[in-house]
Amino acid sequence: MRVIGGLGELRGLGRPPGSYSNYRDVIETCGPFRDIAITPTLMWRPGRNRVDQLMRVLAGTDPDLAEHGVRTGKLARRLGFEMGMTRAELDRIEASARLHDIGKLLISREILDKPGAPTEPEWVELRRHPRIGFEIVRRRVASKVAQTILTHHERYDGTGYPSGLAGTEIPVEARILQVADAFDAITSVRPYQPAMPVEYAICELTRCAGTQFDPKAVAGIVRLVRHHDRPTARPQPAADAIAV
Repeated sequence: MRVIGGLGELRGLGRPPGSYSNYRDVIETCGPFRDIAITPTLMWRPGRNRVDQLMRVLAGTDPDLAEHGVRTGKLARRLGFEMGMTRAELDRIEASARLHDIGKLLISREILDKPGAPTEPEWVELRRHPRIGFEIVRRRVASKVAQTILTHHERYDGTGYPSGLAGTEIPVEARILQVADAFDAITSVRPYQPAMPVEYAICELTRCAGTQFDPKAVAGIVRLVRHHDRPTARPQPAADAIAV
């Protein structure tokens, strides 16, 4: 078994984003990754083999996207703990966060790397990625993990996608993931925006509480940042508050 020390070492082992033709194409790519072990700090959890395989495919195709998932997973778990979630819920939140952008494997690289604002047709394409991600993972992970991936771009006010869910219609794991995803997006380097300061991220999240985000999840991350050690996140950003 080949052992690697970080997600970046998987670069080039997968196909370029946008070159997968359908959901089954992505799943079948898991095969070559079964014999690659990642050092424990980058693994999901013992026994989560299907999540690990999907993470390896994502990392082999786009290590930056995979690392965003790892960071978002750690932060989402901390935020969930802050909000009193159970161990099982925390496990689901972290798994969902790691894989939340896997649907982007079927989105054009040109759209993902575009430095300017997407055109309306490009937005239509980008907005497909939660449902694509759901289709990729739904037979390979727990149903609640798949549902969290599907709903991670719904908005608290009901104007999100793909289904226009609102408030508590959105699974709590997804509401927590949305805030963690946005925080990492804002504070990390993206093709269209430099890394922004943590305080800027908190201001944006607070501004969008009750519209884009669950106010309780925003209050939770404010407590984490201001009353505990600041979450570690590398700079990416915001339309509204962010993340596509």
